[in-house]
Amino acid sequence: MALSNYLDQLTRFSDWFIPADLAANREQREKARLFLYSHICGPFIGGSVPLTIWLFDETTDFRVVTLFASIFGFWIFPPLLKMFGRYYLLSIVSVQNLIFCILWSCYFYGGLSSPMVAWVLVIPLLSFMYVGSSARMRGVLIGQFLVNGLIYYTLCNWFTSPAVTMTTGALEALGIVSTIAACAYVTMMALLYATALASQVELQSEVDRHLATAADLLSATEDARRSSTAKSDFIARMSHELRTPLNAIIGYSEILLDDSEGDPVETRDLNRIREAGKHLLKLVNRILDLSRIEAGRMEKSSEWIDCGQLAQGVVDDLAPAAAKHGDKIICTVEPGLGLVSTDAHKLKQIVGNLVENAVQYTRDGEIVVSVSRAESGRDDALRIAVRDKGPGIAADRLPHLLNNFDVLDDDKGSADSGGAGLGLPLARRLCELIGANISIESKVGQGTVASVWLPRGGAATLGEEGDFGLAPPQQDIDALASLGAAMRATQAQRSRVNDQAAVG
Repeated sequence: MALSNYLDQLTRFSDWFIPADLAANREQREKARLFLYSHICGPFIGGSVPLTIWLFDETTDFRVVTLFASIFGFWIFPPLLKMFGRYYLLSIVSVQNLIFCILWSCYFYGGLSSPMVAWVLVIPLLSFMYVGSSARMRGVLIGQFLVNGLIYYTLCNWFTSPAVTMTTGALEALGIVSTIAACAYVTMMALLYATALASQVELQSEVDRHLATAADLLSATEDARRSSTAKSDFIARMSHELRTPLNAIIGYSEILLDDSEGDPVETRDLNRIREAGKHLLKLVNRILDLSRIEAGRMEKSSEWIDCGQLAQGVVDDLAPAAAKHGDKIICTVEPGLGLVSTDAHKLKQIVGNLVENAVQYTRDGEIVVSVSRAESGRDDALRIAVRDKGPGIAADRLPHLLNNFDVLDDDKGSADSGGAGLGLPLARRLCELIGANISIESKVGQGTVASVWLPRGGAATLGEEGDFGLAPPQQDIDALASLGAAMRATQAQRSRVNDQAAVG
């Protein structure tokens, strides 16, 4: 445990000298650590050799001083690495300094029979640790060693080797110290290399485990996506099978209502059947719409519409339902808005869902539907806002309101009307489909404001020159609006006839 603590402290100290670009690469970081380990700890071990010479040699001169300086000069390499980086260049210089130390001591203390010859084995060991798997750097360091060996051989042949001033006993003692120091140095580097290698193996195992987990998660996500798509596609294809029985129930209940001859009990029960069928049909339609959107089967169109008339139509349709709760719906339209180009059916669904949501959670209050240009800072958009005086929504619930099937807890409106939490999520998805945005603001006890923003790029007003060319005359705008209203009325009448025919 103590050895592990020392290694951890040495690693933290060494990492301080590693530049960020080296630390970012795992392989480079491990090589830099070995480089720093050898330069921080090496002089303590290698310094025993010149210390022994200084103690046993009667002649202490420049030879031992130079050896001391070159060995402890290794301590300058960590700061150089910290300041300049250039790891491979410093590795070459460091190996050159090590070769100089060994050949210098061999030349002055015995030549090829010198006690320091054992240190020659350290040179390739450190060289390969420093450069790792880089074949080019290995070639450079091997060439460097051969050139130094050739220079040493030439010097020994051209010049007479200096006399050894140490006694035979002193040389034996120096040999023992040098051999032990070399073995200790090699053992230290082997242990540090083994520790680094074990750490890499452990890290690689952890990475492999995480990659396997990520692959499993990706596969599970893909399976879930396929299942969700298949579910959405199935529900979208079941539109006719789900709607036909409900339309039959609603149609038969209306026929029976006409034949009830004013019996109050029978009329009340038939009204409940009809209203329950309509409510269930509305839920089925919303689920089918969400499924079609998720399956990518929802189509969209674009036409010129009057948003004020559209909002007023929604208010007229929902006014009777609001009256049952004692609510009153008011529609206000800013003058001069003109027409916008968007999907009228989906925009009507969006506004209808917002108004229905307001009616659902408001009792004996006022609901205001306003159509206007956006406020300051949002003059590139048209805003349709629905304000209610309901109980309001806590701030921590607002982010969840647009999620599927989310309803207010312990709310009477939800219980009374069977809210399933589909209106707002469907409105959000439809807004995304037609390029609009939806936002909700609320305060507990003060009510809620739900706003739809139609950007000019997808719903530009007519009344000025723009991407759509010159604005048409106002009489053409009015005629176009009247024609659109008449066509929608005809389409609605045709749908009712088709439904009655289907029931028949």
